[in-house]
Amino acid sequence: MAAPPSIPPEPTLSNPQGPLLRILDFGPKTLRVGQRVNPQPDGSSAMWIRLTQPVGRLPLTVVFAPRHRIPVCVDGSDTVTAVIPPSLQSTPGYYPFYVTIESTRRKSDERVLIVEPAPD
Repeated sequence: MAAPPSIPPEPTLSNPQGPLLRILDFGPKTLRVGQRVNPQPDGSSAMWIRLTQPVGRLPLTVVFAPRHRIPVCVDGSDTVTAVIPPSLQSTPGYYPFYVTIESTRRKSDERVLIVEPAPD
């Protein structure tokens, strides 16, 4: 597996004023191919993301570049949850993600979810 991508310093050209939200913590940080984590009733896996501030009922999305946009579950606290796309869980790699506020398109800082190969 290649080295993880570097996290760009804030602010960036794509987000010149810096993020409105910052990711304080998230989990899982690492999982193995095929491993179910935080199992959901529909059989999917989920991750949690703790932000710097409560987000109320703002419509948020977790974006795994370049093609996954996942609406998050928001309960008014500073922690949100989102389904981990099955395609990411089936391929080892480093998957950068960020949270965006849908109404303003403001982005948080990036973090990286690591998917390791399945054990032999």
